[in-house]
Amino acid sequence: MLSREAFAALDHLVIAPTAASGTEPAAMIDALLAKKGLRRRVQMTVPHFLVAPFVVAGSDLVLTPPARLLAPFRKSPKLRAIALPLKLPGYELAQVWAARTRSDEALRWLRGAATLRP
Repeated sequence: MLSREAFAALDHLVIAPTAASGTEPAAMIDALLAKKGLRRRVQMTVPHFLVAPFVVAGSDLVLTPPARLLAPFRKSPKLRAIALPLKLPGYELAQVWAARTRSDEALRWLRGAATLRP
């Protein structure tokens, strides 16, 4: 496993859907590293999750995405997953919807699909 220092020193790609041009997005990883006196070397940001693995596959950048994002790319010979030298907290995904759409069949399916585990 990489040390925190080695991880921070790598050239990182960050997914930042709402980051303004020219600004560095703050992330949970950055906060955890800062507590250890470290800072990531963010070399590039992209606004979309789906483009990030392709950018990484064609570069020397590293990406720390949600595990679900990596699932379709696990067999790519250009990508590999390594253990993260930080313990990240989990998160809860929730859905909300308008009461008038409660009986919509497509939305009922979506609500049911979201409870499935990958």
